[in-house]
This record gives sequence, structure tokens and C-alpha cells, in this order.
Amino acid sequence: MSNHAGIIICKADRDYAGKVQVLHDFFTQDTQPMENRLLRVMKQNIKGSQQTFILQEYPKSS
Repeated sequence: MSNHAGIIICKADRDYAGKVQVLHDFFTQDTQPMENRLLRVMKQNIKGSQQTFILQEYPKSS
């Protein structure tokens, strides 16, 4: 498996501020290097509530 500087994926969505806030919060708390990490920002729709974004990290496969 080749190395990479880190990958962040997300779907096109006009709520750029929401996605950026989730990433900002994550990187404020997580001090590990981004190298070889895969992060995905997803919209979580909760019925009767405001749309929110969540961040999921996928483990590196061997």
C-alpha cells in the first residue's frame, strides 16, 4: 500500500461552514499527523432536528 499525505472526502453540499466546523473541531482535538489517514465528512439527517455533519475515520488496511 502506498503512503499519502492524508485524504478528506465529502459530498458536494452548500453548507460549507458546517463541514469546515466539523473538521476544525476534529483537528483542534486530534494532534496526530494526517499522513496515511482517511477522513470522511458526512451529513447526518435527524428527523425533526437541524442537519449536522459527522466525521468518520477509516482505519488503514494492511
